[in-house]
Amino acid sequence: MSSHRPDSGSPQLDPREIKTLSDILALVLDEQPGTSANALHALKLRAARNQTTGGALKNLFNHLIHSSTDQTHTRRRITHLTQRLQKADENARRAEQHIQALRTALHSTKQEHAHLRHALSNKSTSFSWSKTLFIVTLLSGVLLGIAGAEIVHTFTEAPIQPRPLYFR
Repeated sequence: MSSHRPDSGSPQLDPREIKTLSDILALVLDEQPGTSANALHALKLRAARNQTTGGALKNLFNHLIHSSTDQTHTRRRITHLTQRLQKADENARRAEQHIQALRTALHSTKQEHAHLRHALSNKSTSFSWSKTLFIVTLLSGVLLGIAGAEIVHTFTEAPIQPRPLYFR
């Protein structure tokens, strides 16, 4: 017990002293009166030799209780934070996969847009002037044919004389 100051609020813990103290206390609580009395006497001698008071011993026990409680709390906190970190990693992984899927869809959409734009420009530029010229020529020929037939019909046919019967 020489590793901590007497009556100090925060004793320095030496694991060997704690082990020895716990062994002696176990013997004090032993059911055999002789063993218990001898262990208690050894505890008093050790405390006197190391100048340890009852207050320091009480502080040591309190510190041991709080440190084990703090360790339990710390372990729970570490477990909780680890779980949160794993969830955050999983969410980040899922978000990255979703982003990658969206990038792939965007790339595909851009390619399709470019393809459609190219097809539209080809359709606009491939306007068939030959078809248009053929249609215009055909319509002009039909109109000229009708006009020519009317002219020929007008000159070749004798004019119809009205009958006087109709005028009575």
